[in-house]
Amino acid sequence: MNKKHTIIIVDDHPIVREGLINIVNNDSTFSVVGNSGDGAEAITLIDKIKPDIAVLDISLPNKNGLQIIREIKEKKLSTKIVVLTMYKEEEYFEEAIELGVNGYLIKENALKELTECLHKIIEGKTYICSEFSDVLVKQRNELKSFNSKTQGLENLSKTEIKVLKLISQNLTSKQIANELF
Repeated sequence: MNKKHTIIIVDDHPIVREGLINIVNNDSTFSVVGNSGDGAEAITLIDKIKPDIAVLDISLPNKNGLQIIREIKEKKLSTKIVVLTMYKEEEYFEEAIELGVNGYLIKENALKELTECLHKIIEGKTYICSEFSDVLVKQRNELKSFNSKTQGLENLSKTEIKVLKLISQNLTSKQIANELF
């Protein structure tokens, strides 16, 4: 028999939490091994159980989902993270991506996307809901634009790069000379 992948659900609304538990438990690949409606309790639960995946809301009492993600990363836990939120603001999405989440979903799409997301994650992939595809394309285009404007940096010597870094630290010419020589 194949091993079931363990999941912890963290959401402060009991009815949402129960719905998510039912969705996940209807897929024989997964088993919900814990749930919480409180951020501080959630990090303790994740640290104790060490589930394969934690599904986290952002808005939680006592510790928000982003704080939980930071703690999971600081503790170097292997738990993969899915953010499941009602927030559509780019700031939350970008911060979650910077923190290294494995999945990002909007609650209104959870019914049809949650198990698909979980399957992608156990395959070692990242899952981002379609709501944020425009954000990713925009970021990629901004990066391409930036890279095209900064051409030539790769031609600088190691010393020239050091000088630029020191200039960016607001050092004077005399301070830079002292630092380099």
